[in-house]
Amino acid sequence: CNHIKNPAMKERHWLAIDAATGEKFARHIINAQREGQGLTLGLVLRLNFLEYSDEITLASQKATQEQMLEDLLANVKETWKELEFPIREYKDQKDRFILGDCDEIQAQLDESLTTISSILSNRSCLLANICILAHAHAHKYRSC
Repeated sequence: CNHIKNPAMKERHWLAIDAATGEKFARHIINAQREGQGLTLGLVLRLNFLEYSDEITLASQKATQEQMLEDLLANVKETWKELEFPIREYKDQKDRFILGDCDEIQAQLDESLTTISSILSNRSCLLANICILAHAHAHKYRSC
């Protein structure tokens, strides 16, 4: 029953369960959530969830893994939103600036690339296209 109430379960997971079972759980779950009813014992019994507990458990576990990957990617994005490049004056000229020491930037770039590579290596990764683009952009900037 915990798998049914997993907050990481999104519409796509319920649709996958529908495809695997031939049932129409997604429509009932999404409607219940929209109406603020949540998941009730009556709905669980009426839709006969227990008959499909293996499929629901697998989808729930996949949803949890995907949520962890989405959180990792969100952390990388947030880090780069807040990171500032060091700028300093060029040869004591007040109207000319250059980049300062970028060791912290380089370290963060390496850490981000490691995290994105980790996400890409996960076989249940739905974020692959986003990560591939981010990885390519990071390598482009790394070579600068």
